[in-house]
Amino acid sequence: MKPASTAAALAALLFTTASTAVTVPLVISDEDHTNAVAWTYSDGVASFTTDTPVICAKVDENISSGAQSVDFQQPGLGTRIGNFLFGRTDAQGRQMPLSGLRVLEYVPTLRLLTDEELVCYVLRSDGTRKRTANLFLAPFDETPDATAAITVAALPDASNGFLYTYYLDVTIPAMSASEPVPYVVSNGYDSSVFSNPRFCKVAPGVTSCGAAPVVSTNVHDRVSVAPGETVRARYIVTLSAGQVIDGSIPPTSTLALAGLFTYMGGEVRLDNNVAVGRNALGNSALQNLAGGRP
Repeated sequence: MKPASTAAALAALLFTTASTAVTVPLVISDEDHTNAVAWTYSDGVASFTTDTPVICAKVDENISSGAQSVDFQQPGLGTRIGNFLFGRTDAQGRQMPLSGLRVLEYVPTLRLLTDEELVCYVLRSDGTRKRTANLFLAPFDETPDATAAITVAALPDASNGFLYTYYLDVTIPAMSASEPVPYVVSNGYDSSVFSNPRFCKVAPGVTSCGAAPVVSTNVHDRVSVAPGETVRARYIVTLSAGQVIDGSIPPTSTLALAGLFTYMGGEVRLDNNVAVGRNALGNSALQNLAGGRP
């Protein structure tokens, strides 16, 4: 792979000369491609606006990453100005770029490779991901299967103070018999519809925060799965809408996303590591898997 300095030089050339008025296919590692509809490069950060969601997390913050960072944005669906904000945000509520961009090429599509601890999922327009980490799934490739699922418990209306509430349920089976396995649970929301994200972490099946601490930000939880251990947790997430969701946003729209991340290769099946919160009550997993797409 090219060193980070080469990536920086390529990026500087590419983003100086490329026209952001042209839509260009964007390929990230082995993920399905998305399209970059705008892009910039400044102070070591490559920023892309894409026409489908791209969500990422750093599996291990202790490993030294490439000096270059990457930031993916997708325009919101609401009537207010705002993008989809995933993962950590800064004091001004802006999505934070993630370090670990290793290779950036334009041949003739945009192609990115990241350090192994920076894991990204490229999603379809409906917020779902392809089933496997690679193109094919052989019977002998099965691995323990971690899952994330969102159940929307409340849509904004006057009776609940115009709050959108969902349960994010995470299950991570025993992944190793000999060493701990790192995971990151992260989520995000459409800031053109919502603001003021907050969550609490509770036991599976619990439906209120009770005495659990409420954190005023997106979920970004590092989980170390001990050898032979199974992890189950629920995150109760609340977002403020300030009004009823605009009638122009269909019930199938993606309003919230959650991802469960570990090193690529740790799991083969990855479609159920992504969960979607839509403009409808209930569990979006039924919609995610409809049709059995690969």
